[in-house]
Amino acid sequence: MLQQNLNPTARARLDSFIADLENKVALGPGKNSPVDTLLTVLESYVPDAKGIGTYSNCQRHLARHVTEEDMRLFDLPADVLANRLTDWQIVLNKHHIDPHVAVPQAFRGDCKFISPKGTTCGLRMSLFDAEGVVPEFCLSCYKVQILASNVIALIRLHFIMRHLKLPKDNYRKCMIELRENVPNPYKGYIYCTSEEEAGTCLDILQSALTTAGITGIECRLSHGCSEYSLKYPEFKYAADGSHRSFARPEPWNGKEVQFFSAHKDSGSVRTDYNNQALSVRDLLCFRTWLEYADIIGDDSCQIFDASLRASGDQIFTARVRDQAEQRKAELLALNDKSARTGVKS
Repeated sequence: MLQQNLNPTARARLDSFIADLENKVALGPGKNSPVDTLLTVLESYVPDAKGIGTYSNCQRHLARHVTEEDMRLFDLPADVLANRLTDWQIVLNKHHIDPHVAVPQAFRGDCKFISPKGTTCGLRMSLFDAEGVVPEFCLSCYKVQILASNVIALIRLHFIMRHLKLPKDNYRKCMIELRENVPNPYKGYIYCTSEEEAGTCLDILQSALTTAGITGIECRLSHGCSEYSLKYPEFKYAADGSHRSFARPEPWNGKEVQFFSAHKDSGSVRTDYNNQALSVRDLLCFRTWLEYADIIGDDSCQIFDASLRASGDQIFTARVRDQAEQRKAELLALNDKSARTGVKS
């Protein structure tokens, strides 16, 4: 949905849609609030007109005052990085953006390069949850998995991932881990369609990290989603290639056909996440990451202003507090491993 390709009629229709979302969001942060839809639309389209709504006005300001060059923050000293995020937080406050919104993941890249309809990962995971079936499509899914040792490393990773030159502008993301049974609190992923492609992306990322002098980040290859490997250890990526021998039981084919005949996913109309230098969603994501860091006891977050470490989303806060002890232990183990092995990136 490239903004410059829209004719006046399409722009007017989209402006009206955004205005409707703004009005609904203004009613409050209830569970039926369409705030996530609004944030997603504003990542790829910015209304020309003022006054459509709070979020739109804020995105218009960011689009006019923050350039892609301003986003090259990955090698700045931590205190300078913290000051930059604080300045951007002031923009949110001036536009009265509701802080009660938890955004755990930030995306970049082409989300259609794997399939014209997108990855439909949610629907495939529903099949796995319901039947224990690993979809055939997922056998060829490989990722570069990145583990960050603290929240500062995660934020640096986000900014360097924005500027990576990958073979297919591969879909990629940075995130905090909220799944109870999946380890390690701070992560990044680069999605790939083959083991070879994943190896190429891994080399590109490691080179970029080394050039920028970024430390506290561990990179490796992974196979499919973490949930698959937890249930079927032989599916997990292994350096010796043993994961390639994972065989789907024949009955899975019929179960998969039956499931997808009964469940449809229209896919996403979005093609990529590259249209805005900085979005309101990005800034809310940074707040969410820093609040998560504060709750799990990651002291690196203390360099950031306290206003950046409290979103006020009570459901999110309670969920993280339930996992805090586990996440703190995982973080300590990851940092201990890095210290013992001398891993810098």
